[in-house]
Amino acid sequence: MTHAKNSLDASQPEQNATVHASAGTGKTWLLITRLTRMLLSDIEPGNIVALTFTRKAASEMLSRLHERIESLATNNQQQLDEVLTQAGITPSPAMRHKAQQQFEQLLHAEYPVRISTFHSFCQDLLLRFPLEAEVPPAFDLLNSSQKIQAEAWEALYQKAETRAGSKINKAMQTLFGYCKGLGATTSLLDEFINARIDWWAWTHTQADPVQFACDNLLQELELEALESTDITVILESLFNEKFCQSLQSIAKMLSAHETKKNLSHASLLLQALDNNRPSQQRYEYVFSVLIVKSSGLPVKPAKAWLSKLDPEQASQLPSLYADLSAQILTLHDILLRLHSWHLSCAWFTAGHALIIEFQKIKRQRRLLDFSDLEWKTYQLLNHGDNALWVQYKLDQRIDHLLIDEFQDTSPSQWHMILPVLQEFAASDFERQRSIFIVGDEKQSIYQFRRANPELLVIAAQWLQNNLESSAFHMDMSRRSSPAVIKTVNAVFGPSPCPDPNSDPNSDPNSDPNSDPVSEENASSKSDESIAETQALMPGWQEHHSFHSELWGAVSLLPLVCLEKDTNDEPDEQEFRNPLLNPLSAASKLRHALEADQIADKIQELIQQQQTIKVNGLVRTLSYSDIMILIPNRTHASDIESSLRERKIPFVGAERGTLLQCLEIQDLCALLKIVLTPYDNLALAQVLRCPLYNVSEQDLLLLATHNEDKQTLSWFEKLTSLHQNEQLALDSPLLKALQQITHWRKWAGILPVHDLLDRIYHESDLINTYVKVYPESLQSRIHANFSRFIDIALDLDSGRYPGLTRFLEHIQDLHKDTDAPSTPSAAGEDNRVKIITIHSAKGLEAPVVFLANATKSRSRSSGYTAIMDWPTDKQQPNELFIIQNLSANASIIRQKLQRRNTLYDQEKNNLLYVAMTRACQYLFVSGSITAVSDPKKLRASLGWYGMIRDAVEQLLQNETKTDYSETLSFNFGTPAVDTAPVTIDTNDLPVTDTNDLLKIDTNTPSVSDDTQIDLDFVAPNNTASNATLDDPFNDATFIAPSQHNKQQSKPESNSAQSASGLSADSTLELNHHSADKSQSKLEPEPEPDQNQDQNQDQDQDKQCRGVTLHRILELACRQLDVGQTPLWQQITFSMSNDTRYLQGQDALQECIQEIKIIFETVALADYFNPQHYLQLWNEVPVSYLVRSGIVNGLIDRLLLTESEVIIIDYKSHRITANETQQIAETFRPQMESYKKGIQKIWPDKKVRCLILFTALAAIAELA
Repeated sequence: MTHAKNSLDASQPEQNATVHASAGTGKTWLLITRLTRMLLSDIEPGNIVALTFTRKAASEMLSRLHERIESLATNNQQQLDEVLTQAGITPSPAMRHKAQQQFEQLLHAEYPVRISTFHSFCQDLLLRFPLEAEVPPAFDLLNSSQKIQAEAWEALYQKAETRAGSKINKAMQTLFGYCKGLGATTSLLDEFINARIDWWAWTHTQADPVQFACDNLLQELELEALESTDITVILESLFNEKFCQSLQSIAKMLSAHETKKNLSHASLLLQALDNNRPSQQRYEYVFSVLIVKSSGLPVKPAKAWLSKLDPEQASQLPSLYADLSAQILTLHDILLRLHSWHLSCAWFTAGHALIIEFQKIKRQRRLLDFSDLEWKTYQLLNHGDNALWVQYKLDQRIDHLLIDEFQDTSPSQWHMILPVLQEFAASDFERQRSIFIVGDEKQSIYQFRRANPELLVIAAQWLQNNLESSAFHMDMSRRSSPAVIKTVNAVFGPSPCPDPNSDPNSDPNSDPNSDPVSEENASSKSDESIAETQALMPGWQEHHSFHSELWGAVSLLPLVCLEKDTNDEPDEQEFRNPLLNPLSAASKLRHALEADQIADKIQELIQQQQTIKVNGLVRTLSYSDIMILIPNRTHASDIESSLRERKIPFVGAERGTLLQCLEIQDLCALLKIVLTPYDNLALAQVLRCPLYNVSEQDLLLLATHNEDKQTLSWFEKLTSLHQNEQLALDSPLLKALQQITHWRKWAGILPVHDLLDRIYHESDLINTYVKVYPESLQSRIHANFSRFIDIALDLDSGRYPGLTRFLEHIQDLHKDTDAPSTPSAAGEDNRVKIITIHSAKGLEAPVVFLANATKSRSRSSGYTAIMDWPTDKQQPNELFIIQNLSANASIIRQKLQRRNTLYDQEKNNLLYVAMTRACQYLFVSGSITAVSDPKKLRASLGWYGMIRDAVEQLLQNETKTDYSETLSFNFGTPAVDTAPVTIDTNDLPVTDTNDLLKIDTNTPSVSDDTQIDLDFVAPNNTASNATLDDPFNDATFIAPSQHNKQQSKPESNSAQSASGLSADSTLELNHHSADKSQSKLEPEPEPDQNQDQNQDQDQDKQCRGVTLHRILELACRQLDVGQTPLWQQITFSMSNDTRYLQGQDALQECIQEIKIIFETVALADYFNPQHYLQLWNEVPVSYLVRSGIVNGLIDRLLLTESEVIIIDYKSHRITANETQQIAETFRPQMESYKKGIQKIWPDKKVRCLILFTALAAIAELA
């Protein structure tokens, strides 16, 4: 295979390439560069397909492509030339012009670049060929199948119970017998469902898949020669006449030497000769006498025993033992294989029946899950009658294929891609086509998702042989410092490092009498525990760091080592009662002590203001720069507790935490009451929540209320108390009754997200919870309630299901492993991240802690699924399940060897992924219980020991250091913080507003109620009491409606801006309200007995103004599209909305007021759309001034050839003589609007009009 030197050559559009990119070497940059060069080579975007494995990766790829292409359009010539040169393109005038036009061409392309996941690609293909693929047209995608899987289980149980003696019934009984219960049986069959693609690929051509699988496995286990597969029959055949005579002879000889052990063995053999005993029991008696239980080796007669026998017996006994032991071991091996066969056949039978039920339910509901997408596409491209035609049609749409993270490809995905590659190889060479795949075998950590890293090598070889592709290796890390990279090389390079897998059966915690680890036994090594890690990391190439001067360190924190507490441990033969016997102190404390050590180190780094370098900028370390990696979530709670105790902010590793938050549980209870008000427990929760905060006394009143000795629900009691006038007007019970009753009316009308929005606003839900929550959790409230609405919007692909369906979905999410987690709230970015290594793939951090590095992952549970799918075949060779006890069978042991090799490789891959997440600092921690055996110590250290040996090798330590001390490999000297300084804008000269704005004058055409987007971007050379990174971080926000309010204030010492506002003013961001504006014209009333009455009048005025504005808005929408206002429809839409005036008389009075406006001849032109090029209602306007940001909302905006007209509605009840005078009071507000509009249309005249609705009169501000 050709190995090219310059990886940038892989970005050439005409080059077929496979890239082996190590962690942090810039593979995504290279992929985006190749896409960019393709577009610049005039390749049609629609002919490019890029595939990856996760939605997040696909989204990031698309985002980075758009950013790169956009930068070509926005950079100056020098910057553009730099970008082109970095991409391997020679700048020229023609190329610069093409690059600058590319972004617009990409946005307007008829068919865009298709960047998607494998499953999205499959979904698109199946939707295009539903009949050929035999799938329902316009099927829906099932994201979580747990609920349907549970329904399939129920159907399977029903069949097994009602069909006694059937195959399914017998299979389930067999599984229950082997698995010892329902839980393990369920797990075993769930694993079958997860492996259903492999099952289908293996058996889809067979008429009877289960019988085929059983017969095939019988041959694979070399059991086809047996006359019977019945274990009882085979055991009974063992006890033939010759075998029984031999047992009698041995029993007689044992009795001649009357030791306790011999007499016991003789008794067991005599019982084995009893034909009335079960054959299994007879066999076990013989096995216990002739075979050593611990080693499985034959028993040899002791010399002392032989000396007691006569010469003839002494000469016969060893051969007699050997013959019988050989028969027993041969039979034992057969029995182990038979047990696996019987277990697998039951697994096949029950699993196949379960899949049939599972698929039937999905088919009835027109649903496909991700496995269906993959399998149906595999069939469509390989086995269907229309496979060649589909391949041809697909081939016409794809000229350039790019695949990211190829090491995560499964066998079925590879055979799905292979027909496409074959079409590429068979196509005309004149057609410009290319293949580009990138991956890294060292980062393959998803075997549980059926990923096979060998496929990257297979694919690279196939492309080399058929498409003359070149292989590129990227080993220059642009992420990690030399300290990290040198340690990675030392761990995974050719130098020998201790391999913790050298003694997989050793248990570091098995010796309760072991001594604590000492320096002597810690430093000793056994030659048997040394292995070259390179053997488990095939194709290793030395890594290098691009940042040759970047400082950093790899540090091993002191090893937490506790003596095992034998006093608290129950006998090893007994189960621990968790209610009576707590975990031992060593087991419980060592992980907590390790967590404390990590938290203390984080505190130390923050307090010492450790510096890091990010994007070329040296700055002080913050919490968000720290990531804690854990192998799994078992001990995540210990780390969280330690961080919480030290008040270190963090993002936890737990998933599905959103529904566990109290505020979300309260909201779910409220929705239950809205739907079914007879749930007393849910109502009690709602009444006690912060929304109503009902006292215990009120709850007691509700609970004890009894009307006519009827059994009433609490909600009925609440209604009864209200009807009997037993609730005070200010009672929270009355408030709860009124609001719940009101929301119940809307529950069957509004979509769930609209209902939630109404509940949020009418109850002031968010602010209510914020007030009662501690400050540290207040930001979480906003994030959680917002995320809850998102769930309602996302459900059923945005089809807005009813409340019943939504609550059912929430209930399902409680059981889902992918339940939504608590989102990060605004302002909560500065937090330590706790994350599993699998989840950290693709992430990085300046400082990484690798916790629980001594933890050894178990290879398997009690049962192991064996699947062999050769990369050169379209289907697996075998699939079966074994008990771990059966692994001692010779044939099964051979089959397990390859799986264990892949397991060990992935274990090392996990360590590689974890170490390469660190940019500058890597801290490794671990904990063990004390052991005295050096060999067991090496096995117990796991990754911690491997990294420690590598660091000692780098330090060239001849004397091993104590494990109780920190060991560090440092590189370079930390630089001094060069963070940007804060600049006070008062020191800057006053600049004209236009110099602070970059205005987009290409305003799009907007119809009726669409809002104008005013995009004002501040230049980089300005600042406003903020850092240079964010010049307007502390800018003052100013609402135009506040202008005359500010002008009425006495002059301050601050200089006045052009708009009449002081530069240090802090104003509200509220839009104008007619009655608020009116109140500014009148002096505030003196605080007397009429104060409450005046406040009520102000509220009525405000509500009237809002109502008039809304009527005008709705009516104008209809007028602007050429319709006559539907007054009855407007009345209906506003009649039940508490934001507007209620009551038919009040509402009709407002509508009549608006009708008069439309009928007034002098005003008609302003509402006739034929007189204007464009017109808008409720237009937001926002722009920057020297003192802050002007923010407002224009009621109506009209555009003609020569002028722009701004109309603002006022609902004041005034006389005709006061019109112009009062209009003048709003001049500052209108002038602010005018300035913003002039920036959009500088060549047009801007007119400002105020429409007084009560008079149906217009006043113009000249």
